[in-house]
Amino acid sequence: MEYMGRTVAKSFPGYGRKKFKGTVTSVVEPEPGVHFFNIEYEDGDEEEVELYELERILLPDAEGDSKAAGGKSSSAAAQGGSSRRNDTAAKGGGKAQRGGKAAGKGEGRKRKKSPGSPEPARGAEQPAAEAAADADEEEEEAAAAVQEAMQQDGEEQQATEPLLREEEEGEAEHHAWPGSAATPPAGGGPLASPSSERGLTAQLRGIADEVATRSKELELNIARYPAAQQAEDPALRSRVVTCGSVCYTSALRPAGGRLVPDDAPEEEQFDEYKAQATDVLTQLEAALREAGSSKDCLLAVTVLLKDLPVGRKPFAAAFNQWVDAKALPAMTLLESYLGRDEILVSVAATAAVPSTNFA
Repeated sequence: MEYMGRTVAKSFPGYGRKKFKGTVTSVVEPEPGVHFFNIEYEDGDEEEVELYELERILLPDAEGDSKAAGGKSSSAAAQGGSSRRNDTAAKGGGKAQRGGKAAGKGEGRKRKKSPGSPEPARGAEQPAAEAAADADEEEEEAAAAVQEAMQQDGEEQQATEPLLREEEEGEAEHHAWPGSAATPPAGGGPLASPSSERGLTAQLRGIADEVATRSKELELNIARYPAAQQAEDPALRSRVVTCGSVCYTSALRPAGGRLVPDDAPEEEQFDEYKAQATDVLTQLEAALREAGSSKDCLLAVTVLLKDLPVGRKPFAAAFNQWVDAKALPAMTLLESYLGRDEILVSVAATAAVPSTNFA
C-alpha cells in the first residue's frame, strides 16, 4: 500500500506540543474496508491507527505527494463503503491504541513489541487504556490550571501589598485612641492588617487591655456613712455602692424606734411611722451626698413598711415634704418584717451621679 514506509509525527496528552516521529511499518485489514496501520515510533513504542487518523499525522513526502493524494480519495471511498458497525468498532480500537501510546510515555507503561509474544485481545484493552489516557490528561490539565492560578494570586498580592500597607497606616493614624496622641493601646503595637494573624492577635490584645483598664476604673467603691454615727449607734447601717455614674444604697433603717402596739390609736401609729420615715430619708440624703449625688438625682426608691395599710400614708407625708415635686423618682411600696418589732420603715434607692462628681 502507498502508505508503507511513510513518516508520521504525532503529539500525545501530557507532553505539550512535543511531537514523536514514527514510520508506518505494516497494515492489517481485519474486515473488508477497515484498515489499521501499525506505526513504530523512534523510541520503540508502537500503535495502530485508522486511515482517517493516519492522514492527519502524515508528514509531507516529496516523492509520493501525488500518491498520498490519490490514496486519500480511494481510502476514503473504501472507508465510506464499510458498515457503520465495523467503522465504530475500528474507531474504538484506534482510541485504545492511542491511549496505550500516551500511557507508554510514563514509567512502567511502555508497550514494547517483543518477538513471539501473543497479540493482546483488542476488545479487552480498549476500556482500560482509554480510561487511563483520559484520567492522565484530566489530572495534568487540572494541575496546570491550579499552578497558573496560584502564580497569578502571588503576583497580585505582591502588587497590592504596598498599597494596603499605606492604607492601613493612614487608618491607624486617623482612628487613634482617645487621648493617646495617635498612639495605640498598651500592648497593641501599630494597628496591623487583619490578614496578618500575628498583627490581629496583637490588636485584639490591645483592645482587651483597654477594656480591662476601663473596667478597673469602674470597680465598686463602697463607702459607709456616717462612720462616726455608726460607731456610736450600731443600729445605723447606711451603705452606698457607686458604679460609674450610678449609685445604689442598701436598705436604710432608722437609728432607733419605739414599739407601737397594734391596738394603739391611729394618730399614735401615724406619728411613729412618719418619724421613722423622716429619720431614714435624712440618712438617705446624707448617703447620696457622700457618693456625689443628691435627692434630686434619685431614679428609683423601694420602701419596705411593717404594715402597708397603716404606714403608707404617714410615709407619703414625710416623703412629699422631703423631695422636690419636680424630681420624684419611681417608687415601690412593699410590706415586710424588718428584723425587729420596733422598726417600721426601711428604704433602698438608686440615684444618678453627675459626671462632674465621678472619674
